[in-house]
Amino acid sequence: MAAKAESSPVTKSSMPWVGFHSATTTVAAMAHVSVSTVSHVVNGTRRVSPEGRERVEAAIRALGYVPSAIARSLKSNNTRTLGMLIPNSSNPYFAEIVHSVEDRCFGAGYNVILCNTNDEAHRQGTYLQVLAERRIDGLIVVSTGHDATLATQLAG
Repeated sequence: MAAKAESSPVTKSSMPWVGFHSATTTVAAMAHVSVSTVSHVVNGTRRVSPEGRERVEAAIRALGYVPSAIARSLKSNNTRTLGMLIPNSSNPYFAEIVHSVEDRCFGAGYNVILCNTNDEAHRQGTYLQVLAERRIDGLIVVSTGHDATLATQLAG
């Protein structure tokens, strides 16, 4: 019968490669498991032995690991994020709309990126570019009237 291998505890300070590999790779190395095992523990996608699960969870706590929403959104093609363009956040009318929308979105599991355009076309265009780069799942536009520039940008 083979002797059980002893594994010495690994700490964050004894891991010079931290920062050079993905956080998941670092958790896996610290827990002495595969990257896929870390993924299964984090996502609950497959049964992992109690010992393996405990080592992964201990490494997660020791490293302060937080799963990457960016990596998750790349795989799922869903960011759970909405953009919201408003003309003036200091106006109580728009503030109430923002509050209600954000509350409903939060309840549905979405985050809202609020963009105050100050009724400036340049700001509006910049925000639309930023929101597109962030791959938002939807856009909420609060407007004070017909805006041909916005209509053109959204159709674009």
